[in-house]
Amino acid sequence: MKHLKYVFIAVMTTILAACGGDDDPVSGGLPFNLEQQAEVAEGYSLRMSIYSGNGDYSLNIADGSIARATYAKSMGGVDFGSIIVEGLKQGSTVLTVTDNKAGKSIGVDIKVISPNYHMTIPVTSGHKALTREVVWCMVPSQKAERDVMFFRSDGVGLHYLTRGTYSTENDAEGNTKLIMRYPMAADSTLVTTESAALTTHRFQLNAPSAGALAILTATEPLTGTAATQTATVEMTEEGTSRKLSANIVYGPLCPLIIPFGYLQ
Repeated sequence: MKHLKYVFIAVMTTILAACGGDDDPVSGGLPFNLEQQAEVAEGYSLRMSIYSGNGDYSLNIADGSIARATYAKSMGGVDFGSIIVEGLKQGSTVLTVTDNKAGKSIGVDIKVISPNYHMTIPVTSGHKALTREVVWCMVPSQKAERDVMFFRSDGVGLHYLTRGTYSTENDAEGNTKLIMRYPMAADSTLVTTESAALTTHRFQLNAPSAGALAILTATEPLTGTAATQTATVEMTEEGTSRKLSANIVYGPLCPLIIPFGYLQ
């Protein structure tokens, strides 16, 4: 694996009454409120913590060519260990987790997605639609207008809002502009209804770095340093005073996790 991406999925125990005032993990059966859907980018890993159970598990992946799963024992006594899922190639499979002592099993739908996406996280914003809470997921491709999805960040996770497209073009002076199309209401905020029409918004990039330009203009997956570096960008929407600055982070390395099912 190129990187080990730790995504802590808290699994709440169903036997809290047994805890009393003790913070130690609780012995018992396999927690059946374990998250039963998980996504991991190809070439990366996902960590799923277990906070209740017997510590004796068998793991079985239906298609071992898509993903690999291993159990890692607890190192600090704060949980009952973790399931490490490694994405080997894009596709879907099922991980069956069996508590050997309890004789119980659950299935977890595993989806291995493409690592070809970047997350744009606003740092400052005077924009009414693209506020500081709105995170963009940009997917490079050879389409004339590439896909972008918008999510609301609550500081922990992301919640889907709407989608649109983006592209770039150069003006007569050779300056690169970002062209975004997304649904906007009369008050200049984002519209989140699926049937809403897209409107065009042109952004002047203010002295963009080479890294930012490489990401924004990419029409195929980036590789190596160009893919994994974090770039900063400042932009102003043409015809307005709406400015924002943001960090662009390689998707698999972003701590904010996109909800299951939005990426391929």
